[in-house]
Amino acid sequence: MKYKFKLEALLKVRGFKEKTLKIELGKILQSVGLIEEKIAKAHLDINESYMAHDKLIGSSIAGRELQFFPFFIEGKNCDIDQCQAELAKLKEQFEQKMAEVKIARGETKVIENMKDRDFEKCKKEFNKKLNADLEELFIMKKKIS
Repeated sequence: MKYKFKLEALLKVRGFKEKTLKIELGKILQSVGLIEEKIAKAHLDINESYMAHDKLIGSSIAGRELQFFPFFIEGKNCDIDQCQAELAKLKEQFEQKMAEVKIARGETKVIENMKDRDFEKCKKEFNKKLNADLEELFIMKKKIS
């Protein structure tokens, strides 16, 4: 039995589209992870800055050197704000891409179900024909005997 699905090319195209969307989704998730790491690093830098500031307060230090800490912390907080804005954009992109993946998966699944039904139909027809041929051979054998 040789089976050929008529919409195989369309199934491949839809499958490729789904895989492409999943790859894009993975890239978005990777970017989200990197930004979250960057935010965590900025928070860690701020905490280390506070500890260094506390250590230096006890010793003799110039006022100009102490002015560094508020500017550093302000810069890190601005960086965190920018990262959170970018993170919000990426999460919105993630939601949109996830919706696209669901639609693409649905389209692929419909064609896969059509292929399965068509294959089962073809298989039943083949088995029916095979059984008819066997019955015919069996009847012919009985007539000859």
